[in-house]
Amino acid sequence: MGGVPQRLEYVLYRMAERLALGLPESCLPRAADLLSVVAFHGLQVRRAVCLSNLAVAFPGMPLRQRQALARAAYRHFCRLVLEFFKLQRWEPEQLKRRLHVATPEPFRRFLQEFSGGVVLVSGHLGNWEPALAYLAHFVRPTTAVMQRIKNPGVDARMAAVRRRWGTELVYSRGALRAGSRALKQGRLLAVLADQDAGTRGLFVSFLGRPASTPPGPAWLALKYRAPLLFAASIRQPNGLYRLELVPLATDYPDRPFRGALEALTYRYAMVLEQYVHRYPEQYFWLHRRWKTRLPTASSLATGGAGFGGARASFR
Repeated sequence: MGGVPQRLEYVLYRMAERLALGLPESCLPRAADLLSVVAFHGLQVRRAVCLSNLAVAFPGMPLRQRQALARAAYRHFCRLVLEFFKLQRWEPEQLKRRLHVATPEPFRRFLQEFSGGVVLVSGHLGNWEPALAYLAHFVRPTTAVMQRIKNPGVDARMAAVRRRWGTELVYSRGALRAGSRALKQGRLLAVLADQDAGTRGLFVSFLGRPASTPPGPAWLALKYRAPLLFAASIRQPNGLYRLELVPLATDYPDRPFRGALEALTYRYAMVLEQYVHRYPEQYFWLHRRWKTRLPTASSLATGGAGFGGARASFR
């Protein structure tokens, strides 16, 4: 492991992990409330970034309301972290009780129809971890693309929780090659594609501002003519999760590759935006989504017609 800061970070991670594992499930909401107060008011972890993002996304919302929404988002994220720690101790039946597929029969028929690889794209909305575990354990062999955590010890601990449920993990560097292999093997390929992609991303409108967006999921779906689905695992008032799936494209008529890539990337961003408006307190507002600015000579990618299944939904 690295120097003193990384070792200290790892120790703090393990302490938080052990504390969460020692708590009864019923105590997680109160623990999340306490942690969110410390993070938002005490340590002020990325509070300025969160409030700035909310001001961009909801310019007409009063400041006091945005602050209340920020606190709710912190509570959701703290509970998500605690539940991730718990996930390593859950039994399969417990996972099945905690997550409900919105329309299991249409989804099952869809997978029977498409026996090849399927691309699942999502964002940092709701709780993606139990959904990933559920898909890998109960539905079909699953490969997930993850960002490498700078702290190798923390990275290894988080990867171990995901692998426990049978998920194959690949890191974002080299993800196109690994994703190609997964689709050729008929696996589900799961990608979170809502973080700033720098100068290599496609710029699409997201919550009213141009956002550099990873084109990888759309590129793989187009190259292998694999169905592209949006997935969202939404926390319900009773604390359980509802996995919703929205087909973005299921067949690919001939059209220029670049235009198709832009259209699919735009479509994914628009569906995610709709979900963020419905569940703003469940979105991860702490990352710098609009970090990379649109170059002056560039233009926004826009959606277009021509993809079968793009308007359909399992919900």
